[in-house]
Amino acid sequence: MILGLFLFRLGGIGGADVKLLVGIGASVGFEQIFSLLFYIGVAGGIAALWTVLRGGREFAYLPAMALGFLIFLLVGG
Repeated sequence: MILGLFLFRLGGIGGADVKLLVGIGASVGFEQIFSLLFYIGVAGGIAALWTVLRGGREFAYLPAMALGFLIFLLVGG
């Protein structure tokens, strides 16, 4: 949560993003958090690439986090 608040203060992510990350992290537990962050990062990278290819500069990261969590659940963590 401290890392999320730090990124929020820097303007990197929004408050809803921090809340979702804390909730998802609490549901999966500490043992699987890095695996989850990997899938969230991959989904975020794909969303960022898609946004750049379409000529955009900013995108909401919350859908990428939700998609990464869904992939995590489907793969089995």
